[in-house]
Parts: sequence; C-alpha cells; structure tokens
Amino acid sequence: MSALPPSSSPASLPPNAACPRCGGDFRCGVQDGHCACVGLTLSSALQQALAARYPDQCLCIECLAALSSADVAGQALQLDPVR
Repeated sequence: MSALPPSSSPASLPPNAACPRCGGDFRCGVQDGHCACVGLTLSSALQQALAARYPDQCLCIECLAALSSADVAGQALQLDPVR
C-alpha cells in the first residue's frame, strides 16, 4: 500500500510548509505528481491511525519512514508531535 490514505487525492491535500508531527520544513509533492511517500509502504492500521491523528495533512518523508519502521518492528508508534 502506498503512504497516502485511500480518501486522499491531490485535490484534497493542502500544500505543506511544515510537517505537523516534527515541525520540519517540507513540501508535499503529490499535487506535482511526484510525492516521495508513494515509495513507502504503510500498513492499513498505520494509515488509519495517521488519518485519524492528522486528518487531511501530510507528514514529511522522515516521519513516515520512522513510523513505518516502528510499525514493521512491532514497536509502539509515537504519532503525536515530536518537536
């Protein structure tokens, strides 16, 4: 599965200036047709948790990768901001 929640589409996602989880600068490229998160695989449970915690928002690739790795390793997920 790709990193984008099933309900997300380029038209529904806002442009990002900062990741809502870590506060780091980034730009979601989904509206440009080359979003880096498409290369990540997130479990259905993680996608649902992210959609609930960050509705209609994108996280930076670093946060998504860290959450994906923790999920695969069976570790507790730190969904809340880590600023």
